[in-house]
Amino acid sequence: MNSTSATFLHVTDAHIAYAGTALERDDRKTVVAGLQPQTREAALRQVFERLAERLSRERRGLDGVIFSGDAQDRGRQGGHELLLDLLLSFFGPLGITAGRIVATPGNHDVDRTYDPGTAERYKDFCATWRARGCVVPWLDGVDDAGSTAPHSLVGTGNDWAIFPINSSNWCHAAAVLPEPLASVWAQLPHLASGSDTEKEGKLRHQLDALARYDMARISEHQLEQVRRLVDRAPRPEHGRQLRIAVLHHHLRAPSLREEIKAFSDISNLEQVRAFLRDREFDVVIHGHKHEHASQFDHVYDHAGDSARRLLVVSGATFEAGCRLALNRENRASVISDTYVGT
Repeated sequence: MNSTSATFLHVTDAHIAYAGTALERDDRKTVVAGLQPQTREAALRQVFERLAERLSRERRGLDGVIFSGDAQDRGRQGGHELLLDLLLSFFGPLGITAGRIVATPGNHDVDRTYDPGTAERYKDFCATWRARGCVVPWLDGVDDAGSTAPHSLVGTGNDWAIFPINSSNWCHAAAVLPEPLASVWAQLPHLASGSDTEKEGKLRHQLDALARYDMARISEHQLEQVRRLVDRAPRPEHGRQLRIAVLHHHLRAPSLREEIKAFSDISNLEQVRAFLRDREFDVVIHGHKHEHASQFDHVYDHAGDSARRLLVVSGATFEAGCRLALNRENRASVISDTYVGT
């Protein structure tokens, strides 16, 4: 590893769990004895094993691992622990410790039963990534009274710095309904189902889903905390520092595929883009869309006279019908971004 380059592994949208998550790669119309179920957990282990072998064979190490959210699958238990253990097991010999892993939560990683800005919402994420010493974002409701967790990863010589940002604080947030609708809404399942308790439960679940929004947003308070972190970060003795932001949600759609839903994009997107411009970020790495793309975004100043060029990197996942891309490299300035399809 020379002083003018760095190599990172980007992992996103693993969607794994202790109970196992199906990966229906093959078209199994006939059930045959002895065939093991295909799971995302087994596929991810194989991907990591092969990538670690290749890096070792090429005598290449890693400067860090970037995890941009959704270790869990719809909040099911185990995703965080499984993913972190796999990363340390396979890439520990290549220089990765917990302190070299940058992790930020995705919309599948927050507990929807708790309101935005509460510590309970992040209990699973914090119990693994934060408790074991990884670099994590400043979290609303967790770090309000001060923080002892690391919130940035800075390279040797301060040539590069990575700052995780949490865009999932409002994911699955409940809408605040006005009265008298709120009272009627709460009674509707019982009134409409009669004595059918199963129907009442389904109606309550469906009505609850209608009044929730998978809303991506970054709070002004968090942006201010990240501003302070960036401004206080050590600078290189010579040249510019390459600044990398990591968040779960996208700044722009990585493909032509249309997503039709409320809050499909970050609600305060222009505020976030202006923040990235003003703090002179160079690279933004995200997941969420399950698609690979690398493209430049230009954020103009208020007068429209000058623009900040950002390399926006969208990480893919692996699923049925998709090819699994190993070790695809994308270069920007002094960063070599080593990809794995997760």
